Amino acid sequence: MRNRTVKLLSAGALALAAMSGPVQADPAKCQTAVFDAAVQARFPRIREVCLDVVTKDAQDYAVVKGQLVRIGFNNELAHLKPILPDGTKADTMSIPMHPDRKVLVDGNQVLPKDLTVGQTLTFYVKVSEPVAMVLPADNAPLEPLPVPEAETEMAAAPSMPKTASQLPLIGLAGLALLALGGALRRVRKSER
Repeated sequence: MRNRTVKLLSAGALALAAMSGPVQADPAKCQTAVFDAAVQARFPRIREVCLDVVTKDAQDYAVVKGQLVRIGFNNELAHLKPILPDGTKADTMSIPMHPDRKVLVDGNQVLPKDLTVGQTLTFYVKVSEPVAMVLPADNAPLEPLPVPEAETEMAAAPSMPKTASQLPLIGLAGLALLALGGALRRVRKSER
């Protein structure tokens, strides 16, 4: 029984190590990868933030690390700032997540609802289509989800409704003029 437990734990540790990403990053693969035009449109700086290109389930994925900025509604979207080679951060990318599947963060399995801002997450972007996912914590095959439109397009603030008018401002100016007139009248009376 004890040997079986040790073997299972060892196999689990090896599986986690294999899923945690490449041991040696190879950015040269990122420069030669043929990214689909739709991928480049969603991730304009994909070549710069790509650490490596790995093959999982017979598909090529760019490996990217990003700092968590916020978690979207229902824990289904991670908003991450990809980390550039010089340590600076690129524009925010929105990466879909399975809200009920744990992700791997610094070797720990964490549910999306338990992620905290500032954590560094590894995510995969499929080379051939604009789908991505945060690195899963288990041995399950990758299930990338469609990437939403660029953050800048979604972040445009809607215009406010035109419900206010200039009437209160005009009324306030009128009151100020009446007060000024009353003050002037008192000054004239006091001079007589």
